[in-house]
Amino acid sequence: MAILLEYKIYSFRLYRHINALFLRSVIVFILSLISFPCFSLCIVPERMKLEFSGMYVTGLNQKAKSTPFSNRVDVARFYVEGKPGEHVVVTVPHRQFIYKERGRERLKVNRFIYGCGLSKRGIVRIRSNGRTPLLCIGAVVKIHAKNSAGRYSSAIRFEVNYK
Repeated sequence: MAILLEYKIYSFRLYRHINALFLRSVIVFILSLISFPCFSLCIVPERMKLEFSGMYVTGLNQKAKSTPFSNRVDVARFYVEGKPGEHVVVTVPHRQFIYKERGRERLKVNRFIYGCGLSKRGIVRIRSNGRTPLLCIGAVVKIHAKNSAGRYSSAIRFEVNYK
C-alpha cells in the first residue's frame, strides 16, 4: 500500500510539473505571436482612377498625358502600409485600357508614369510610421483619329510587393 501511495504522489508531482511546463510553453508561444506581428502590405486608396477629360481628347493623333503630382485629380493616388523601413515595389501590367464614359470606345495606355513618392522604377521606402508618402501613377495615351472627344476614365490594376 505504501508503494502504491508513493507512486501516486510521485506521478501527481510529475503531472503537475508537466502541466506547468506545458502552460509555460503555451504562454511563451502566445506572447511571441503578439510581440512579432506579421506585416502584410495594405493599399490605402485615395483616388484610384485615371481620367482624361474632353479637353485632352480632341484632334488627330495626339498624345494625352496625366502627369502624376499630388494635387492632380486625373491620376491614381494611394498609400501603402506595411513593415517600417522596408522597400516596396509597385508594378503595373502593360496591357490596360481607359474606357469612354458612354459608349464602347477605349484608349490603350502606352506608358505608365510613376510619381509623387515613387521612384522612376516604382520603388518606395515605408516610413517609420508604417505608411509610405502619397504615391501617384499617371499615364500616357495616344488618341487616334477614330476616337471621339469625351471623358475617358478607368481604374487601373497594379501589384505591390516587398522588394
